[in-house]
Amino acid sequence: MGRHRFLVLTPASERPAAGVIARLEHAFALREELDPFGVASPSHPLARTLEKIRRSGSAVQEIILAPLSFDDMEQLVTDSLRCESNRARLLAQVVHEKTGGNPFFAIQFLTASAE
Repeated sequence: MGRHRFLVLTPASERPAAGVIARLEHAFALREELDPFGVASPSHPLARTLEKIRRSGSAVQEIILAPLSFDDMEQLVTDSLRCESNRARLLAQVVHEKTGGNPFFAIQFLTASAE
């Protein structure tokens, strides 16, 4: 399994609790247990880790992204390929269908396709 990066932002005045980063790394390593839309069940290590962080009094902010519309997906593909939208339209349609508009999956799909 390849390594994946993630970013944890904390205010300059706070440091993550001891072991938080290690628990998050472990939880993200188990990402294959997420549902097709990248959502962790309450028993998933990521969900349990985030709940522990909340209970410790640290703030956890979740960002929920809605699926991209076809027009937004077409723009993402157009920008990624640096081409005109009429040239990207067919690929954008395939990416949109394969990923359900999930922006993270779309980026992974495009990256894997380029490799």
